[in-house]
This record gives sequence, structure tokens and C-alpha cells, in this order.
Amino acid sequence: MKRIFVLMTAGMLSCLVAFAQSKPVKASRVYTVAVQERDDMDQSSFSSDLAQEMDRFGKRGFMDLFFESYRNFGANLFVETSAKAVGVLTNYAVEELRSPRAQWEKTVTQESRFTKELKMLAEIHHFYNQVSTLGPMDPTGMVFDGFSLGQEINVEGQKQTVFYINCKLRTDSLGLRSMVADSRFLLYVDEVYFNPWLCDLPNDSLDDPALRIPFDFDRRKNLRLGIKATVTSTYMNQILQVFRDQELGTFDIQVKIDPARIQTDSTGNRYFYYKYAPGNPDNRLVSVQGDSFIVPRSYVASKENHEDLWGMGQYKVSLAVTETCEINKDFYTKAGSDELDKAVWEPEWKLIKNRPRETTLWEDLVDAVTQGWGDGQWIVKTTTPASTALIQQGKTFITSVGSPKK
Repeated sequence: MKRIFVLMTAGMLSCLVAFAQSKPVKASRVYTVAVQERDDMDQSSFSSDLAQEMDRFGKRGFMDLFFESYRNFGANLFVETSAKAVGVLTNYAVEELRSPRAQWEKTVTQESRFTKELKMLAEIHHFYNQVSTLGPMDPTGMVFDGFSLGQEINVEGQKQTVFYINCKLRTDSLGLRSMVADSRFLLYVDEVYFNPWLCDLPNDSLDDPALRIPFDFDRRKNLRLGIKATVTSTYMNQILQVFRDQELGTFDIQVKIDPARIQTDSTGNRYFYYKYAPGNPDNRLVSVQGDSFIVPRSYVASKENHEDLWGMGQYKVSLAVTETCEINKDFYTKAGSDELDKAVWEPEWKLIKNRPRETTLWEDLVDAVTQGWGDGQWIVKTTTPASTALIQQGKTFITSVGSPKK
């Protein structure tokens, strides 16, 4: 049976949103992280492939590599990462610069980045489906199979997907050799769905659609979806030392949303879609950098014959999702010159200047996170108030706000 662990972060599911000339409505953005495990059939195939890779080294060669990887693992535990997640920008006071054009450019640049951190409440049990007598880094019985992340807008019970990305464990020759020779695992992106006109850009956190500047491929370029995944573990070694929340590795996943690859479904909904396949020319739009050590098994006990036993591995996968874009200066430039056209950028600046600058309801609400087992996977859900919820007159769920020009 396939198991999936889901992590959820929620910011008041029953949050009330009110707009001018509208009734209060319930609105939220929901992020769902699912950490997947292989079903029995896939596990049998994977175990067979892994065993063949281990046999390639021979019993002695494999154990030499095994202990060398364990020593390298310990040496890398205390390397600090300098990467810091960027906080969410919400309703900041616009800095008063001398030039209105400079104020506009500074503001829209800041609004071209959005980041949301998604953390697990508790560790997942288990990374392996059996205990081991070989040692803490024995990959035998590994059931972890990757993770997915999705975001949807929920307004008055009406849901629409903003994005979905599915990352799978690499089990090709390179992935298997990395597990056996280096005690590390690799990931690849299997599938991506992204609706640019429902995403969190521009990151203006406005409650009123009349003041919201929708995403536009003419005005903005280089739209990207980024995921930073961090794998951590708590375990105990053979001399009963406990290591808590040790970072095992990180993955930097980047997806370039190519406007030339936008599709339209039967309802008129427009979106970017990618599916991995060998030789797919769109593979150039997706990249995965980084790796992670496989999860260390905790020391469990010694059997009567003094043979040591090692556990099944506990771990967390924390994610930070980032949406970014850039100003398309060509759109705002006068024909035949490098000068920005005031008639183009000034209407945007007038909207920005009219925004309320006081703290709004959204900044006072805290995300709600739930985590549990369901549908064959670990699931974590994060629900956050829909500060950019696309609502009109309190009832109609708009899918056309910021839609591309006809």
C-alpha cells in the first residue's frame, strides 16, 4: 500500500474577508505537502535494483564504501548553510524617494518576489521498512519515494489549483550508485502545474481587487517557481549520543514558467504544464541542484548473539516555496529610446499610491498547520488567509483576474 505523509499550514480556515460593496466571505490559500512512500510492487522492484547495485561492489567493497560514507556524513553534519529564506513582504510603507518613477520601480521590484516557508510538526516514521544489522547507513528497505507540493485557493468552498509540483526519488543508475557508494539520494521533477494568474505575484497583499495589479507576461518576465527542500533527522548512535534535527541535505528546485508553453483546458482555464520524459525539450525549463544523505538509523539494541540492530529512520522534510519575476523594461520603454514611458508606468504608480498603508487583518493572523497520515502518504497542510484572494462582490470566484490579453 502506498503511504503518503502530508504537512499542512493553515491561517484560520474560517477567516472572514470583506470588500467594498460585498458581503464577508470565507477565504484561504492552502499549501499541501505530501511525502510519498512506495507501494509493495514498486518496493519489490526498487529493492531488487538496489541489491544488484550493491552486489556490483562485492560484499567487501560495499562495506568499505559504506563506512567511508558514514565518516563523511559525520564530518558534514556541522557545516553551516548561509542560505536564508526571504520573508514575505506584506503591506510595507513605500519609501518616499524623490522621483515617482524611482518609487514605482523600487516598489514593483520588491513585489516581484514571494516566499512561503512550510515546516513539519513532527518527524515521519519510517525511512526504511525494516531494521538492519549492517549499520546506521544501510539503504536496504528504503521506502521514501519523494514529495509533492501543491497550493490552492479556497473561496466559499470553491477551490482552484494555483500550482502543483511532484518530485520523485531518482532510481536510475546514477541515483542507485549515489545511494550505495555515497549514502546520498537524488531527486528529479516529475510533474509541474502552474497558473500564473492565480499565483502570489505581484506580492502586494491587497484585499481589494480594484487596487490589485494582476500578473501580466507583457509587463513582467522570467517568471519562476522555486522550491528549497531541507531534510533533517533525529537519531541516536551506538554510544547513546543523541543528535537532534541534524540537517542531512538540501535540494534547490527551479522551474521556469515559459509563456510559450501555456495551455488552455476545456473551461478556458490557462496554465503551464510540464511532465518529465527522456528527451523532452521542456526538460531545460526544470533543474534540481543538491542531494541529501539517506536517513541514519538509530541504534536500537543488541541481540542475544551480540549482533547490533539499527532502526528504521525518522526524518522531516521542510520546504520554502518562492515565486519570482522581473520587470520587463522593454514594455515600459519609449519606442526608439531607452527612456521609460511615463504614460505606461504612471497608471501603475497611481494604483500603488492609493493603497492603504496601515496594518491589515492578514498580518495579525497566524498560519494553522496540521499533519497526519492519509491516502497512503504523510500529509502536511498549511492554510493561510487569502490576502490576495480573487473575490468579487463577496461571492463570485474569479479565474480571470489578471488573465492574459485576448
